[in-house]
Amino acid sequence: MAPHYILVNGVAPGLVDTGFDPLPEDVKRAHAESLPLKRLGTPEDMTSAFVFLASDEGRYYCGQLLHPNGGEIMP
Repeated sequence: MAPHYILVNGVAPGLVDTGFDPLPEDVKRAHAESLPLKRLGTPEDMTSAFVFLASDEGRYYCGQLLHPNGGEIMP
């Protein structure tokens, strides 16, 4: 019998403005300005990545890491 592998998908978001972080506003503003999209992510921005991986549309993805980060990291 062939071995079975379990490959886990993941989501590695960039800085998300939740309102609960200890960063000063000027630091968050400067970081946002450095991003290609010129804004921090929101929790709503992250939702689609999780929903996609859990949906039928993402059923053929194996061992992948999605990076919703506003362009901070572009491979």
